[in-house]
Amino acid sequence: MKFWPGEVVKIPENAYKYGLGTLTLAVTFAWRDHDDWYWVEGDEIRWDGTCGERRTVLVRSSALRRLERA
Repeated sequence: MKFWPGEVVKIPENAYKYGLGTLTLAVTFAWRDHDDWYWVEGDEIRWDGTCGERRTVLVRSSALRRLERA
């Protein structure tokens, strides 16, 4: 699975580091850092559908196949 610019994904709390709750992200860029992790950058989509702040998070590569597309 790859991340594509503009794609919106829901990342569960146990799939990324240093966050709380499910993160909905409109992806702008992603790159692989280590075998087990990807850096993913994008704009957070808030619960009400509005665009939030720009986020950069570490996502487990093992979770990539299970991510829900929003």
